[in-house]
Amino acid sequence: MASTGTATFTRTRDQLITAALRKLRVLQDGQTATATQISDASESLNLLIKQMQSDGLALWTYQLLAIPCVANKYTYTIGPSGADITANRPLRLFPGAYIRDTTSATLPLDTPLTVIDRQTYLQYGSKTSQGVPNSIYYDSQFNTATATSPSTGHGTLYVYSNPMDANHTIYANFQRQLFDMTTGTDEFDFPAESFLALQWRLAAELSDEYGVPEDRIARIERKAKYYVDALEDWSVETAPVQFTPDWQMGQRR
Repeated sequence: MASTGTATFTRTRDQLITAALRKLRVLQDGQTATATQISDASESLNLLIKQMQSDGLALWTYQLLAIPCVANKYTYTIGPSGADITANRPLRLFPGAYIRDTTSATLPLDTPLTVIDRQTYLQYGSKTSQGVPNSIYYDSQFNTATATSPSTGHGTLYVYSNPMDANHTIYANFQRQLFDMTTGTDEFDFPAESFLALQWRLAAELSDEYGVPEDRIARIERKAKYYVDALEDWSVETAPVQFTPDWQMGQRR
């Protein structure tokens, strides 16, 4: 028989919650979860998703943001409404940034930028000296001057040197946040390869609440770990890694 030729299978929030409850034997064949069970499981699911952001960089959460330079402005907030760059507050900045000279629309010139850490940025000289930026540092801490709530907080990108004009745009590679699940028909901000890991992790998280015997909890946790480990092994870059000395701080005697 011919294959379907499609690869569009997906799961909604409530479908995955129902599957997790079946794994716990809370629901039998044909049963549906109550509104309370869905609400409680949804809270646990969103907490899990928030925690999974710290498990490591998922390939699908790469986000390339464009930051237009403004003359004599070397800090740029990134976040929801009110930030210089409107986006969900990025979690981390990764290498691979570049700056584009936009004076020529037909032949823009891209130059690599050095991504530095906080200590290196603080050790740099005058932060206000103007020139073409060559380094950037991202502080993911909530900028309380522009937002008071973590849910609407802004991160801050520091640019060195201080842009001398508005003829350049910085393109930086960030880790974005994973999206929340707010309604029963929401589809996950995950590829299909992650559905089993999510399903078993949720089952493991809910197992204590439903009084599952300890031996079954241990088995559920082992299956959850198996699928999570497999997902993390799959979600990695396949390009070769090269290591080069960092001479930016000069040689020491």
